[in-house]
Amino acid sequence: MSRSRILLSLAAVLVATLSGGRPAAAADAPAPGGLPATAMPSVVAVPQAAQPSARFDPEAATEAYLAEIPAAARARSDAYFEGGYWLILWDFLYGAGVALLLLGLGWSAGMRNVAERATRFKPVHTFVYWVQYLLVTSILGFPLIVYEGYSREHQYGLATQTFGPWMNDQLKGLVVNAVLGGVFAIVLFGVVRRLRRTWWIWGTVVTTAKKKMPW
Repeated sequence: MSRSRILLSLAAVLVATLSGGRPAAAADAPAPGGLPATAMPSVVAVPQAAQPSARFDPEAATEAYLAEIPAAARARSDAYFEGGYWLILWDFLYGAGVALLLLGLGWSAGMRNVAERATRFKPVHTFVYWVQYLLVTSILGFPLIVYEGYSREHQYGLATQTFGPWMNDQLKGLVVNAVLGGVFAIVLFGVVRRLRRTWWIWGTVVTTAKKKMPW
């Protein structure tokens, strides 16, 4: 059983059971038992194929559980995950476009000049540049952030937080990213400056260590 299929089945259950918003009219049509087509039973019986036995087949058991999930809920889960795959592409293209914009319009050079005028210490240059870069890219990417993190999650009933508290959380995350990300940038660029021949090795070490951090 592939990992993606297992995740897909679990997501279908989550979408069906945690959905706070109303699905489409067709999905609201009652099933033969009187429940909406996306409604999950309060108690899920163990299918025959999933019963413990000497011939227990994990794949058959999974298929049996999947058969218990309403078709509308599965279709909704499929749409959510397939859309997420497309968002990976759009995130990349959007990020590349922002980077080209910063370079082409000279904004990146301008941020560098501001950082250099702020102080003569190179580590502080890096920190000041990082804060500017983070603010500019966050503003330019804000429409996509709102769609991915707020609108889309509410569309699929996976979030109930209103826009005000959600935005407050985003601002807190921005502050944390500015501080901790700035520290990481100082270390990374310090490695590049001091170890010009092997910076790519130690830069990889620093980047890998950063990815293991909880932030």
